[in-house]
Amino acid sequence: MINKDYIAFCNHILSDWKENELSLQDNYGFDLDALPEPYLTFGKGNNQMCFLTTNPGGVMNFQRRKNHYSPTEEPYTDLSIRLGQHYEKVLNGAAKIRIENMYEISKKINPDTKGFTQLEISPFHSSNFPNKEKFAKDILNDNSSLHAQYVEKLRAYLLDKNCICIQSGYPDIKRLNKNWLILISKILNVETKDWNTLSFRMKNGRATTGAFFNKNKNGFKAILFNSASNSCPKIDSMHQLFDRIKAI
Repeated sequence: MINKDYIAFCNHILSDWKENELSLQDNYGFDLDALPEPYLTFGKGNNQMCFLTTNPGGVMNFQRRKNHYSPTEEPYTDLSIRLGQHYEKVLNGAAKIRIENMYEISKKINPDTKGFTQLEISPFHSSNFPNKEKFAKDILNDNSSLHAQYVEKLRAYLLDKNCICIQSGYPDIKRLNKNWLILISKILNVETKDWNTLSFRMKNGRATTGAFFNKNKNGFKAILFNSASNSCPKIDSMHQLFDRIKAI
């Protein structure tokens, strides 16, 4: 896998998975029997409006190697569109709400938008990703692993794109000494010292939802935080973020 391009690299990941040739130095609890999903295309897609999430999560039956419905010759470029259409029909609960929130956020930023791209920090499934700090530390210190190569191509892909990352926890700038948020900052092409904090909701004098935000000549990047779960803060509480974005 020597492709410099993120999209081509994802096509090769799918090809290697189909041939059962994928190998990881440490699988971090990922299920390599499940179809890799590095990114999904929703609606008509939008290369300028992207959302970054942690990884595809738990495994559905159709994603299993013996059941997956992808023709051998289909590149992931096409599969990402078909998967997006499929998930919009079948998902429910928190996963469905997350997609709806992404659509709503996209339209708040650009009312004419017809879709968005959702990208993953890891393309592999895991219902339990227990040690994100080790995962991040390994990637930050070793550029030879498959994950490190994937992250570097993802970082280059996002350089000139608007992107919002969704994470759980408090929007506390002190958390930027953690490897996981250092890694996310790297992927988003933002130096940790260049993040600005925004608070959306407060409880007992502490922000429970909020964002880290940065904008430059390449557009904007943001990390959304919700202390209660790995979900978007309430859309009607995010006016500060939308005001900052519209000021670009």
